Amino acid sequence: CCSTSSGVCSSKQQRTRWLLTRSTEVDAGSSPTAVARTVMSRSVTMPSTCPSLHTGNAPTLLPALSVGAQGAILAAANVIPGIFGKLRSAFVERDLETALTLQRRSNALSYAVTRDFGVPGLKAAMRLRGVNGGYPRAPLLDVDVVTTAKLEGMLNELDDLLEMKTRRNLRLVKRSSRANALQRGNRVA
Repeated sequence: CCSTSSGVCSSKQQRTRWLLTRSTEVDAGSSPTAVARTVMSRSVTMPSTCPSLHTGNAPTLLPALSVGAQGAILAAANVIPGIFGKLRSAFVERDLETALTLQRRSNALSYAVTRDFGVPGLKAAMRLRGVNGGYPRAPLLDVDVVTTAKLEGMLNELDDLLEMKTRRNLRLVKRSSRANALQRGNRVA
């Protein structure tokens, strides 16, 4: 529980508010999509007196959002901020398929710039993006050409994904605008 000015949380603040009921139980053999749907079917309401909850681990962003986190502080967001912004927006709009796709596709780069290649990998990826992240300090060495090529491939793949999602959303907006115009009786060219 959190701290309040009195130092004690009321039982009302500790309660979890259920937005939707669980329609199915999740067993150990459930698919990730079924698990995510079940997790997203409930939402934790954080007391207003508590500080915001954020995650610091990119591969856990979607699960963290589903249990009440308001955002994240991520190393990989220095390189692919658009992906994480779209992921959060998709979650807020309850577009589970898009959120899961973005989460899964961003995990490889998130691991690459933290666990796999560390600070040198993050700085190299930032340079590939045109962001001046500098170079790693001693005793760390900069990444080699092969690692840079791997990072560049991952970045290009995520750029393609983000562009594809943006084009799809624009088509949906155009279709929606046409449908609304037709409902109002306006002619559509």
